Formats: sequence, structure tokens, C-alpha cells
Amino acid sequence: MKEIFSDKKNNRVYVKFSGELSYADMKNASLKVMNEAQQMSDGFFVVADLTGFVPSSNGARIIIRSTINALKDCGMGQLIKVVPEGNAKIDVLWKSVFEFDDSITVHLPEDAEKVLDFISKQR
Repeated sequence: MKEIFSDKKNNRVYVKFSGELSYADMKNASLKVMNEAQQMSDGFFVVADLTGFVPSSNGARIIIRSTINALKDCGMGQLIKVVPEGNAKIDVLWKSVFEFDDSITVHLPEDAEKVLDFISKQR
């Protein structure tokens, strides 16, 4: 399952993946994320809740990485990723996807909001 929506008032794009997604689902999700991002102002935030996501292939890694790069090119200011804590298989995937990334990692969705609210107040 995937949920993708934006909050224009707070200049945020939200992505939530759960379960297994096919390569085609991941490609479609990437397009939808980019559609939402193009409606945001420069410096927008992205919250990617991946706590229920089960990566099914190396293709997921490639799509996520290319989407992050495209979001940066589109003006993304900060990526907050919400990932589960303590799952070795998932930890290896996320480390490889976000290895050279300056994203912020939290383990609960509500913590992502707290971090973004703090960052927003600092601007």
C-alpha cells in the first residue's frame, strides 16, 4: 500500500509505504511523489514513512535513490525518513539507499513532525 499527499500550507510532501510493492508500484509512487513535489515551494520537506515497508527487490533501492536525487533537483530542503528500529534486513537496505544522504532518521512518525516543526521554527 502507498499513500502520497502534500500539505501546501506547511510545504511538506508525505510518503507512506507499507507491505510489499512491485517495481511498477514503486515507479508509479515515484511519479506521484514528484508530482506533489513540483507543487511545493523551494526548500520543501519530505516525510517518508517506511516503517511498514518490506523492500522486495534491488529495484526498490534504485527507484528510491533516483527519486531522492530528483527531489533534490526539484528543490527539496530536507528529507525525514521514518524507519523501523532493529530489523537487520531493513537496516541493510536503508543503509545502502541513504548511505551518502543527509536525511534525518527517526523511528516514529510523530517524531518526524516534531523534527520538522523544530526545523521550520529555525528558518
